Amino acid sequence: MLSMKPVQQTVRFSIPYSRQRVWPILSHTDWLNRVMGLPPVDYSSRALPGGGVTMEAKSKLLPGPPIVWKEYPFEWVLERSFSERRLYKNGPFHEFLAHFNLSEKNGGTEVELGAWLTPRTSFGALLARMLIQKMKFDFRKARGHMEAHLKREPISDLPLDSNLPTDGVLLEEGLEKLRKEGWADRILEKLRIFLRDASDAEVVKIRAFRVADIWKEDRWEVLKLFLHATRAGLVALSWEVLCPNCRGDRSPRSSLSDLKGQVHCLTCQITFDSEFDQSVELKFSIDPALRPAPRQIFCIGGPGQNSNIVAQVLLEPGETRDWKFPSLTGEYRLRSPQAAGRPATVRIENSDAPSAELEVTPDGWRSAPPTVVSAENGFRVSNRLEQDANVLLERLDWNRDVATAALVTGWQEFRDLFSKEVLSPGEEITVGRQILLFTDLRGSTSMYQRIGDAPAYSRVRAHFHVIQDILSKHHGGLVKTIGDAIMATFGSIGEALAATAEMHRRISDLNRQGDGNGDLRLKAGLHVGPCIAVNANERLDYFGSTVNLAARLAGQCMENEIVLSDEFYRTREAADFLHKNRFQSESFSAELRGFDSPRKLWRVRMKET
Repeated sequence: MLSMKPVQQTVRFSIPYSRQRVWPILSHTDWLNRVMGLPPVDYSSRALPGGGVTMEAKSKLLPGPPIVWKEYPFEWVLERSFSERRLYKNGPFHEFLAHFNLSEKNGGTEVELGAWLTPRTSFGALLARMLIQKMKFDFRKARGHMEAHLKREPISDLPLDSNLPTDGVLLEEGLEKLRKEGWADRILEKLRIFLRDASDAEVVKIRAFRVADIWKEDRWEVLKLFLHATRAGLVALSWEVLCPNCRGDRSPRSSLSDLKGQVHCLTCQITFDSEFDQSVELKFSIDPALRPAPRQIFCIGGPGQNSNIVAQVLLEPGETRDWKFPSLTGEYRLRSPQAAGRPATVRIENSDAPSAELEVTPDGWRSAPPTVVSAENGFRVSNRLEQDANVLLERLDWNRDVATAALVTGWQEFRDLFSKEVLSPGEEITVGRQILLFTDLRGSTSMYQRIGDAPAYSRVRAHFHVIQDILSKHHGGLVKTIGDAIMATFGSIGEALAATAEMHRRISDLNRQGDGNGDLRLKAGLHVGPCIAVNANERLDYFGSTVNLAARLAGQCMENEIVLSDEFYRTREAADFLHKNRFQSESFSAELRGFDSPRKLWRVRMKET
């Protein structure tokens, strides 16, 4: 039966807040569909021969069997507009289209929603008119939630509209446990409101770093709060693997021991390696006893759930479209699941450069875009494939809110609280970039002979306490001790250097406080590179040639210096730190045991204290 004339509705309203503030809420279509009273959706995908997937969805929109539809990729430009399309395979409707447009008006935002619902039958036409009218009422309710959210001090990304009550007694008991640990009432009050009132969509997938930014609190302090909140029975932790293609989280696990080296993304129909520093993420979810918030999905394709993508366009075979980005500047990654080869990196600037020509072909990108692209003129993009091409522009810093497994498990706070969190025996997980510190003590052997075993051991233990204190302060973690030596990891190059420099100062202070017979000198080496994470005697450990090289660096130390590998020294973070702190460095070459050829290394002189 042929489809009938579409039922159309247009909704317009103004909201006295900028597009930058309205966009993250309105474009979070999972939240929007929840607020508008739509039912949850089940998604499935099928790989396409030319790349990418086709997405099918089903939902109980009406009594009877579920309605099934083909879900087309959303199209959007950040803070400007987004649209969606559904093509129904059964039921009373043929097609649904919606388009949102945001424009500036009197310092606020003018929102326009256009919706078209095409019925398949006369009954469908009647039902479509009812649903379109209901949509107008539901959208007014969503607008009210947005305005109330934007008026108050931010506690969550989305409006506070919990669908299920929180057990107030359990909540207060958990908060009291944290209060007795010394947590301030100021931050506990933010945690109380978040866990009690934040939407189900947020409390089942909590990113601690993102919450910290909303609360305007230190990221590490909020991560520490959520780690302790797991012990207080308020939240549970989970390890989720991010797909390198869609950046969606896959295969949630309550323990690292359940993590596997390879994961399959059902959305993208690809299998990929788990990587500690890129794809394995620590998240938190509200304890079900506190609030049984279900992990339901109401929409997966909207811009708000894919904030790593700033613009996306779907082109039919042979279609050409002008694609402009008036809100965007900076560096981005341009890719398409249907385009062969590596994605392109482009820089968008406010310039008068002409529009760039870009084609998606079976062999990949043709006439790759120039390094610099005009925000106003953008691209003219064409699809030369025999199938639809989904082209997207993605942030390079997409993981800025992600607490990776490498970052978290390398932190002493986590290792102390969750010492049993290890991989399953025999499982090996790739770490693409691990920052490693090895230290040792010069003079410890002769000290044992001069002052005796007990006093010497006491001074060595004092040295270990100093190192552990500094590791915790700089978000590092002690992996293991080897005699007088230690192996540690860090989440950032700058903190690794700052911590090692402080270790030198503090060990010097210990020497000055002694009698001069037990002076110790710290030898330290820093390296960065790929390795593997393993379970070694019920402890998370790291192995590989990167670890072997790092272990040799401390042996190259002379008096009052740190030795850096060339790979470590040449990072931008190391250069910034050394320049800012005016440390002097010089290169040298050394033969390291177990390596065939000499390695270029760097001596960094510590300042005299």
